[in-house]
Amino acid sequence: AAVIATASLLLLEMFGKSLGYAYADLGLTLFFTACVVVLVLWTQYRRYAWLWLSAALMGTMLGIKYSALVFGGLLGLAVIQLTRNFKQVLIYAGIAALFGCFWYIRSLVISGNPVHPFASEIFGNYIWSTQDIAGQWRDLGRHGIDKTPLNFLLLPWHLVTNPGSFHEVPGLAGWLVGLFYISLLMFKRWSPVLRLLSLVGLAYLVFWFSTSHVMRYMIPVSPLLA
Repeated sequence: AAVIATASLLLLEMFGKSLGYAYADLGLTLFFTACVVVLVLWTQYRRYAWLWLSAALMGTMLGIKYSALVFGGLLGLAVIQLTRNFKQVLIYAGIAALFGCFWYIRSLVISGNPVHPFASEIFGNYIWSTQDIAGQWRDLGRHGIDKTPLNFLLLPWHLVTNPGSFHEVPGLAGWLVGLFYISLLMFKRWSPVLRLLSLVGLAYLVFWFSTSHVMRYMIPVSPLLA
């Protein structure tokens, strides 16, 4: 199963093409996947070193790209469910914050906005004007298909039969998402950890579908789907 999952990831066109560029998505993919793997190891061996290493990896991930905040929130909920221990959750959050805060502090010092250029209505503009930000959102939103519940259910079909609607070529992504959908039929048979991770993958897929249909932005969750 591990060999099949790895092969399916490497065969994804969006993944292969990104290897020749310095995209932050690849670093995000690395640290998100490592965070998940180490968290699973903690559930098996219950050694706190694994849990704290997972927190450090999450913090590093949070400093790579703002979309990592979505992963961080989803994995944070998974950690709460898995530990069910307030003290452990606080320590986990503290370690993640320690490793992830640098770039947000840097952004705050330079621009006055820890999540520049987002949330400019709260922190004000720096370099980017309101029109620049609005134009960026319009550019991201012009890709893909209509964001309806039915289209989300039919996403594998659209990725395979209508690849031109998405920004960058989906390649085998439609098959990957389709197989992930089918695997959810066995949800009740899975272990609690696998159920949680599948929900994390599904939730990020919903986030991706409801925002921008840029295939590169799906890369970080692809190992989890595989």
